[in-house]
Amino acid sequence: MSRRCLLFVSSAFAVVALLMCIQSSHAIDDDAETNAGISPVLVELKERISELVEKSHPEAKIYFRGNYLFCEYETMAFLVYGRGKDGVYSHNPTSTVGPNRNGFLIRLNAQEFDDGLGTQAGGLVLGVRKGVYWSGYVNHYRIPETNQVIHLQLSFGTTSPETRKFFNEFRKVLANTGKPIGTFTKKPEFPKDENELE
Repeated sequence: MSRRCLLFVSSAFAVVALLMCIQSSHAIDDDAETNAGISPVLVELKERISELVEKSHPEAKIYFRGNYLFCEYETMAFLVYGRGKDGVYSHNPTSTVGPNRNGFLIRLNAQEFDDGLGTQAGGLVLGVRKGVYWSGYVNHYRIPETNQVIHLQLSFGTTSPETRKFFNEFRKVLANTGKPIGTFTKKPEFPKDENELE
């Protein structure tokens, strides 16, 4: 087999594997029996977020997977080269689902509040961060009268006025559910679509 043919076959195999990964990542799991262990706060949030999404982004998907509540709009798989603490990038990319230019991906889960320092699970820094393909916003919302927090990871591309309005309404819903742990002197500014007129 020629080298060119071998390269084509291996590339085709990689594309098929990537598509299968995307299909499984979008699996919608609304079976009540499967979701029996889901936090009641997340179940309530799903209803409230569904109402918001229906008004501004009716094509968005909202679903449970494991102990997480997901809401995604215009997402796709990206090949991402991870970077170590030493700043060196990995030679092997991993496939990660993230938002396209106008999309967003919201991940919510309920966790035990562990240290009160504002730096929780996985060493994620609270606040806004800029990535290679998209930006992110991470915060925790303390659920009253419990030792739990709602952990929010929001990934987004450039945003239209409707999407920025949705994000602001979404954060209000979370703030009504619990008190934000990360308080920032500057509100997160979601990037505008470069085609949008001021």
